[in-house]
Amino acid sequence: LFEFSNDNRPIASASIGQVYKARIRKGAQLEAAIGKVEAAKWGGKTVAIKIQRPEAMASASLDMYLIRRTAMWLSKFRGGDLPAIADSFGMQLFGELDYVREAHNCERFRELYGYWDDVKVPRCCSPLTRKKVLVQEWVDGVKGPWEGEAATNMVRIGLRCSVDQLMHTGLFHAE
Repeated sequence: LFEFSNDNRPIASASIGQVYKARIRKGAQLEAAIGKVEAAKWGGKTVAIKIQRPEAMASASLDMYLIRRTAMWLSKFRGGDLPAIADSFGMQLFGELDYVREAHNCERFRELYGYWDDVKVPRCCSPLTRKKVLVQEWVDGVKGPWEGEAATNMVRIGLRCSVDQLMHTGLFHAE
């Protein structure tokens, strides 16, 4: 279904996954996989494919076990409901491991902020997205760190968007 760029090597890497750049091949195979309407929309497009590392779930589970145990121990000395804070963090962390959910959140974010002149939100290819594979429209950009006015502008945009998410929409999407 895909024609990968960069000699099939990842373009970017993060703790839970790797991102590849590819073009979705047009044709009968794509139509059989996602239907004619979606194939007409996505065939030939350049996309980012985020693939979750095989050990991501096990690693996150161990991390959350250790964080929760530490929170329980600290709450004996410090007071407060630190295990509840750890649990809330864990829910967010495990939500990040579900790329179908991430695609839904991204589409919701695009509905809320996609019309802003200075915010570009890629479309998700939901028919090809799975729990551990996220397919999105490729967006060319400039990797930071930025300097001078560009840096100030990026901070301004980020703060405006973050504050709006927290104060108005209730949706926080940090990607």
